[in-house]
Amino acid sequence: MGMSNLTRFEASEGTRATTLDSILDRTLAGDAISEAEGVTLLEQTDAGAIAAIREAADELRRQQVGDTVTYIINRNLNFTNICEQHCSFCAFRRDAGQEGAYWLSLDVMLHKAREAVERGATELCMQGGLNPQAKQDGSSLAYYLNLVRELKQACPQLHLHAFSPQEIQFIAQQDNLSYAAVIAALQEAGVGSMPGTAAEVL
Repeated sequence: MGMSNLTRFEASEGTRATTLDSILDRTLAGDAISEAEGVTLLEQTDAGAIAAIREAADELRRQQVGDTVTYIINRNLNFTNICEQHCSFCAFRRDAGQEGAYWLSLDVMLHKAREAVERGATELCMQGGLNPQAKQDGSSLAYYLNLVRELKQACPQLHLHAFSPQEIQFIAQQDNLSYAAVIAALQEAGVGSMPGTAAEVL
């Protein structure tokens, strides 16, 4: 992919200089980029550089998966909107006891999962607010693990796409655990993938 029409820039990475062109060319050749190079791509503001990154991403997508588009049938299950975070842009969250606040019982969640299967869903996307009351025997992780196990037992065919990075961070902080320990435990219990929402990159 020719990048000669772009103004070259240099960003130091140790003693080696790298350019936008070389980052994108190496990526298209199948090489992994470093964290610093990823940051370099995210920091681009020039319209030409952004267009080049977009073109490279589209070409990489084409190389990896072609042009076939697929879809799944899923159901979103937002199990609580009670949240200790007070993001200024959020219209979803509520404080406990506030009008409109909810926290679904396990029975309601199981009913919604079974209903999703009856309607042809193959995936359950499950997220909620950062609810400090969501604990079992004093443990946040125990609550989430029980929820996942119950859902998988009731609907083993459903892929669980569950708990945003922010929820993982919240569970880890509540129980003084590492992110890796939380993710591994949830995966072992039946979580199949993690939504990218609330990663706060954007």
